[in-house]
Amino acid sequence: MLRRIMGTEGATSPITVPTESTAVSSLEPGTVRIERDRNFVYPGIRRTLNNFANRYKVAVVASIPHGELSEPTYVHGQVDVRFYSAPGPNGAPGTAGTLKTQRRLGETRLLGEVLCSSPSQRKMVMPTGIGTVLSDPTQDCDDAYYAEVVGNTVYVLFDLPHTPCGCGYTRELLAEVLRQASRYLDLSARPLPEFDPEEGRARYARGFAASNERRERRLQQEIAEYDAIVRERMRDLADATRKRQAIAAEQATISGVDPDALRGAFDTIRAFPGLSEATATSDHLRVFTENITIRHEDATYNIGEFEMRIPFNSSDQILLINRTRKIGGFDHPHVNEGKPCWGNTKSIVSSLLGTGRMLDLIQLLLVYLNSYSDENPHYKIENWPTIDGERSPR
Repeated sequence: MLRRIMGTEGATSPITVPTESTAVSSLEPGTVRIERDRNFVYPGIRRTLNNFANRYKVAVVASIPHGELSEPTYVHGQVDVRFYSAPGPNGAPGTAGTLKTQRRLGETRLLGEVLCSSPSQRKMVMPTGIGTVLSDPTQDCDDAYYAEVVGNTVYVLFDLPHTPCGCGYTRELLAEVLRQASRYLDLSARPLPEFDPEEGRARYARGFAASNERRERRLQQEIAEYDAIVRERMRDLADATRKRQAIAAEQATISGVDPDALRGAFDTIRAFPGLSEATATSDHLRVFTENITIRHEDATYNIGEFEMRIPFNSSDQILLINRTRKIGGFDHPHVNEGKPCWGNTKSIVSSLLGTGRMLDLIQLLLVYLNSYSDENPHYKIENWPTIDGERSPR
């Protein structure tokens, strides 16, 4: 257990007690700077100082004054640690001392023969008494002191840095010294620096103005993006409005149809020129044509009679089926397996089917069946017989 002794007699060093200063350490918290680090034999000392600096968020400056007068310091955010170095042969400073230490389980202590030996045998210096002196009460003598705290400076009064390498407890000894000394050090956070109000106002105005400029540019970009979205939506709205009007018009024609008028329309289809008969199922209108002939290059070809299978559902396909004269499996030069190749008439056919204009659709289908184009037929028309029963030369 360590105790605190105030005002120990026998002060020998003519140093002064520092007054609290507004000076702030130039070193970052957690930084350790060792002066004349070649004199620190045991590397564990640096690790211990690092742990202390990081734990208390202060900077640490360590040195070995070698018996020279060393004024204490008081700097916010910085602790100075000064180690005594035992004199060597013939009083030469800086040679390795032979301070003996020991460690027992559960406690760390300095050997009594060192702390309580005669002054001529001690490898240590006397405390000044102007600061807080730390001693080891486990020893029998009254002056078993080992450190003194003056200002924010810790004087380690024995030759700890030159403890021979291999003494692993040296680091624990230093950690215990610093732990006890920390009670009397100013380890508070760094004080705020003094600020110039005018400079603060100017920086605030510049920073806020720059932030507003960035925000204004961002908002202008967002407005431009939404303007583009609005224009696109307006085009979509106009297109949707036109489509809705067309659909509404079509709906009006459907809703206004009289069932008796539909029956009359069916009779009109049956009597349509070029048709021989018409009937209906629940899904289709079935229209039967008279014999289809096509005039092509001074010959009239006998194509055959067709069934037009027209669905009531406009999404289904119209079929044109040759009932009497398929050639090579083809119903027509432009119809394969009942499926017409519409070419540029597809949109017209779809429109007529979708709007239920059956008479116009049937008339268009009759024109289609009576037409031929030799650019891209499924099967050339010359494969069908002419009206006199002879096949034309190919």
